[in-house]
Amino acid sequence: MRKVNVTKILTIISVIIIGLGIIYGIGLSNSIDNSIPQGSMYVDGSDFSGIVQITGIIGSKIIGTLIVFGGFVIAAFIWLIYGFILLIINIVKKIKNMGVEQDEQKINPNLLSYVEKEIFPIYETFDKGHDINHILAVIKRALSLAENFDDLDINVVYAAAALHDIGIKVQRKNHAYYSKLFVEENEKLKEFFNEDQIKIIADAVEDHSTSKGIEPRTIYGKIVCDADKDDDLETSLLRAYEFTKKYYEDYTEQECIANVYNQLKFKFGEEGKVKFWINTKEQQEFLNKMKQLAANENLFYQYMNEIIEKHSFQGDVDNVQKSKL
Repeated sequence: MRKVNVTKILTIISVIIIGLGIIYGIGLSNSIDNSIPQGSMYVDGSDFSGIVQITGIIGSKIIGTLIVFGGFVIAAFIWLIYGFILLIINIVKKIKNMGVEQDEQKINPNLLSYVEKEIFPIYETFDKGHDINHILAVIKRALSLAENFDDLDINVVYAAAALHDIGIKVQRKNHAYYSKLFVEENEKLKEFFNEDQIKIIADAVEDHSTSKGIEPRTIYGKIVCDADKDDDLETSLLRAYEFTKKYYEDYTEQECIANVYNQLKFKFGEEGKVKFWINTKEQQEFLNKMKQLAANENLFYQYMNEIIEKHSFQGDVDNVQKSKL
């Protein structure tokens, strides 16, 4: 479950390879030097011992240098392969994002302008679990999920994803309901959507909350509900932790992390309410990882502790870990 720091590992491997190359190269060079005959060596009455010794010393240094250089070459080759793999990964990501970028080009530019100028600034005032970064991520995932269907209105998908958490400005607990009211009462949206479309958007934002444990009424609701779930383990746990820190200010560090675990069990435990409606391969992989953490409290605390240390959050994390491991 622990994330592997590939760069750090490759650095250590490179240092070891170069170090071994230097040690072996110098060692072999010295060994050859010591094996060179030191006495006189006559051939047809001429003493060639000096030439043999000089040639042997030069040869040993050349061999030693080549071995040392070989260590650097091997280390450089490893980094070259790593760079090539990263390049391939980035190319694959760009190919995957091409569909989302094309969808964004299909969205009504006036709708995009309205959301970016009037809606996004509101999210800037929310907690990190529901801020603009979260909204942008949900929009991206929603547009990506929509690609699995041929007959969806991409403008409706975009609007539902962009507005699903807007109700937090009224109340956090029942924000899905207030998001629905915002959509229904928003006169500006009527410039972009008809009455039926507005109802679909309103239903989608109301149905997005996983804690309700109900099936969204439309495919748009299912897409937003799925897109609202982070598909990255670390991001998901960080959102839960930051939410707890903000809304439960009197909690100790141990109580904050315990609350994250309780929410994890509630959502991903044996009777957890979290369900992916589109059910892509990536969603299933994420769901399995979260269920694994929910079923193993020790593993959760170990992983959570690493995340908190990585992001330099304040708190007595060590004591929390010791109390559980």
